[in-house]
Amino acid sequence: MIEKFRDFIYSISNEDSAQGDLARHIMIDTNFPWDTSIEEIKGYLDFHTSMGGTNDVFQILIKNFAKYLQ
Repeated sequence: MIEKFRDFIYSISNEDSAQGDLARHIMIDTNFPWDTSIEEIKGYLDFHTSMGGTNDVFQILIKNFAKYLQ
């Protein structure tokens, strides 16, 4: 599941959108918990985007990731 999430992040990282911007931030985050579970990743992103005021973008990203998996 983590590999699919990583693929999804890479696939949207070139988008000129808020989602693409978040993906680029994820890619350069040296503390990003890639070696954990998808639930821990969601928690990490939920926390950090809530602190940064971009939680709405995170919520959209998670919905689009679910669509990507279908």
